[in-house]
Amino acid sequence: MYKKWVSIFFLIFLMVTTVVWAKPDSAYIDNGNGTVTDIETKLMWQQATAGEMIWYDAQSYCRGLSLAGYIDWRLPKLHELETLRDLDQSPPRINHMFFPDTRSSFYWSCTNLAHRYIYATTVGFDHDIVTIGKNNRGIYVRAVRGGSFDKFVISPSNRAVSKEAGFTIFSVSNTGIQTMPWTAAVTADSSWLTITYGSSGIDFGIIKCNFTANTSRSSRTGTIRVTAYSAFNTITQKDVTVTQASSIYVDNGNGTVTDTSSSLIWQQATAPNTYNWDQAISYCSGLSLAGYTDWRLPTLDELRTLVDSTQNDPPKINHMFFPGTVSSFYWSSITYAYSTTSAWGVNFLYGNDLMPNKSNSLYVRAVRRGQTGLLGNLAISPLSQMVTQDAGFTTFSVSNTGSGTMPWTAAVTSGDSWLWISNYDSETITCSFTTNTSNTQARSATIQMTTATGATENLIELKVTQCAASTTSAATIDGNLLLNIPHLSYINKTSGTLTFWADFLYEYNPAYPTLILFKLTNADLISNLSFSSVESILSSDFKIHIPDVLLPDGITHLWMDIDYSAALSTDGNAYFAVTNYGVVSN
Repeated sequence: MYKKWVSIFFLIFLMVTTVVWAKPDSAYIDNGNGTVTDIETKLMWQQATAGEMIWYDAQSYCRGLSLAGYIDWRLPKLHELETLRDLDQSPPRINHMFFPDTRSSFYWSCTNLAHRYIYATTVGFDHDIVTIGKNNRGIYVRAVRGGSFDKFVISPSNRAVSKEAGFTIFSVSNTGIQTMPWTAAVTADSSWLTITYGSSGIDFGIIKCNFTANTSRSSRTGTIRVTAYSAFNTITQKDVTVTQASSIYVDNGNGTVTDTSSSLIWQQATAPNTYNWDQAISYCSGLSLAGYTDWRLPTLDELRTLVDSTQNDPPKINHMFFPGTVSSFYWSSITYAYSTTSAWGVNFLYGNDLMPNKSNSLYVRAVRRGQTGLLGNLAISPLSQMVTQDAGFTTFSVSNTGSGTMPWTAAVTSGDSWLWISNYDSETITCSFTTNTSNTQARSATIQMTTATGATENLIELKVTQCAASTTSAATIDGNLLLNIPHLSYINKTSGTLTFWADFLYEYNPAYPTLILFKLTNADLISNLSFSSVESILSSDFKIHIPDVLLPDGITHLWMDIDYSAALSTDGNAYFAVTNYGVVSN
């Protein structure tokens, strides 16, 4: 079994590294200036052979080469030079049309032999790859430019995290040839973001960052700078960021923002004109936005909640959630007690209160009461229900928290073709629903409750969302923490799509206690391509994206990204680390 999965894994590896060997003529462009461009790798090659020289002279030759207007030529890496080999050609094994004077001999690469730096690797265009002492003999040279010499990758470039305290992880990998030690440090903002693991490493590693809860009214972003040092005394620096959501605001995506601390729903944009106080009241009461018509001019206390004194630049309001806010005065609905010709408001230039004359034309932002779960003295729970695709029923509870009676009514206002109120009394609303036969589309229905008067300011909406019909997950994790991927596709422009199945087993590593690791235990090619499961994708850099993983509880679905870790795969096994995941919404 061990030999089988190892052979499969390295079969994939060889496909990734060798499928480019036999390239059609259309893969190259003769630039007519002594250079040839490889369309697939984006590398530009010196068309002619440069002659024979020792390795150190080959390095100097390439760095000093001025050709076709470019001066950033270099000696190619081993895997770059291999891409020129075409095993379908007679010697020399390279495209004869684009590289006509290539010798049937060896060509230098810049790649050292691991742990033996007096040797470097060469590629034979009539022979295999060999290692030769750098000063032993003259070898042919072909320069290259383009690409990134030190392919130092931090993934992802940004993490968006919730307002609660927690941690997040970045993966570090060196996909180049030269060994690269690296360090990581928080450059902004270390007051809430700290590196608790992985502040340094060599080539590969994990950076774990802890963050505190965000109690401010603004989102915040911290920066981590990773500095890598190459063998050629060059420094590469890359920044990644962690953006933490604000504690209270939700952008509803419909021109409104909800303040979760007060359940107020705000007009996101400033009203289109300026208004005197009477006009401001009329504008808000006549506003129809996001399906609501119960908008009003906010009270002074409500308007004050928008002031964000942590903003360095005006306006003193959350810039992300309320873009376009003017650094000026906004009306409230409160009249100044000592002069009824004036009214209170907030100046967002500084965040202070003012009481100008009501005749002034000033700015306006409307507000409405959000879904608090309270309708007068009535408490309704929950506000939304998720139900299965099968026909059935669900209930909402209603309780009166006041001392007097409060009559109410309920009606289905959308989705009444499949959901209806089958029964309700003073404490319960029961809704029945039909089967959802769609394989892809969930559906939602809305129930509106009002007081007996039907006043628009006393209404609340309940929602029922029904899942789509069941489809087979892309992968499963069973009770033994075995991850099975039944449909794993590797796509290459030359070879087309190759399909595998693969099994991975969770394995705890005490040296990396925060990592979620899976060890590849078995895999094989699949010839029958008739699948009911969703496709997972294997990329050429050995990253797997799984769009849907069913967990052992049989209910929870996650999407997941797992990356191959060369740093951990030193015992003959192939280990993959979970780098990102999230809940799959219905």
